[in-house]
Amino acid sequence: MFRQIKVQEHQQDFLRILWRPSFEEDIVSYRLKTVTYGTKPAPYLATRCLLQLAHEGKNKYPLATPVIQNSTYMDDILSGAATAKEMQRQLIGLMKEDCFHLYKWSANSEELLKDVPTENKEFLFNENDELVKTLGLSWRPREDTFMYQMNLQEVPVTITKRTVLSFISKLYDPLGLLQPIIIKAKMMIQKIWLLKIDWDQNLPRQEIENFQRYVTELHQLKDLKIPRCILLKDSVAVQLIGFADASAQAYGACLYVKSENVNETQIRLLCSKTRVTHSRLCQYLGSNCLLRHCCRN
Repeated sequence: MFRQIKVQEHQQDFLRILWRPSFEEDIVSYRLKTVTYGTKPAPYLATRCLLQLAHEGKNKYPLATPVIQNSTYMDDILSGAATAKEMQRQLIGLMKEDCFHLYKWSANSEELLKDVPTENKEFLFNENDELVKTLGLSWRPREDTFMYQMNLQEVPVTITKRTVLSFISKLYDPLGLLQPIIIKAKMMIQKIWLLKIDWDQNLPRQEIENFQRYVTELHQLKDLKIPRCILLKDSVAVQLIGFADASAQAYGACLYVKSENVNETQIRLLCSKTRVTHSRLCQYLGSNCLLRHCCRN
């Protein structure tokens, strides 16, 4: 992606490389003409170019433009629609105009991938295809469900503050779907910090047992399946429902989406947020502030 974006000529001097193959040869000066990996502005420049591309193509590609603007994470596009064939055509056309070619296609519809070259597919709809990794989660296209997989073989043998924090930091929940599980880890970390022990000092027996019990419970995550689609097809009414609650240990908020069509009603979790309670923080205010934050974002 970066190498498809040209740097303005007067700025190419900032990407200059001095090189000589051997001590006997003269130094040769090179200038990189495209956005380069590892430079600080590279991620911004890449994202900004995509947004500009979407802006310039909004009249010709009206379905693709909001996808680029709202459903892009670096060089990955994650989106969906009730009828996605036309959206796919517009995305390919919009990106191709500036030499951005889309690869690693995955979809829950075999029809959508029918015209995509095999080398450009990540999911092939054969018996060997299982999971696709996306944003820290695993997606099973055939069932159109998210799953959470964690390598529990890396559980530390010696349980100290350092090893517990290192293990818990690997729990990744970008969509806010596992917060009832994540908050228990946050509460455990807070309690360990309050013990005021050294990083590599063994934890008290009670905290070790709590951690081991928590790890055992994490094994059940492999059976958790979260539907990706939150809206019914041909919905005639959509309602956003928020809840918040608090205790002396933690507070949290969650949002559900209720959708209805002529035949059925469906309610799905959209996202959730949790925080551990500060010893001086009012529980009621904490939960309400968090709910307002979820609703705004």
